[in-house]
Amino acid sequence: MIVAHGESRAPRQRHVDREGIAPSYMTRFLLLTLLALDIVEAVLDGKQGTEVTLTRLLESLPMEWSAQH
Repeated sequence: MIVAHGESRAPRQRHVDREGIAPSYMTRFLLLTLLALDIVEAVLDGKQGTEVTLTRLLESLPMEWSAQH
């Protein structure tokens, strides 16, 4: 936790408050940082295919890169 101006708040909670989004959505969104590198590269190159959508990724994202294919 970070203490600033006499207030103890987790960075994630500050983002949730500032952006006005649900904590559960923020948690799922942060899971996208665990995407396998080849999937990230495909998305950045616009070659990810129609089956790769934000909704689908947020539904269930395995932690292991090899299970993400």
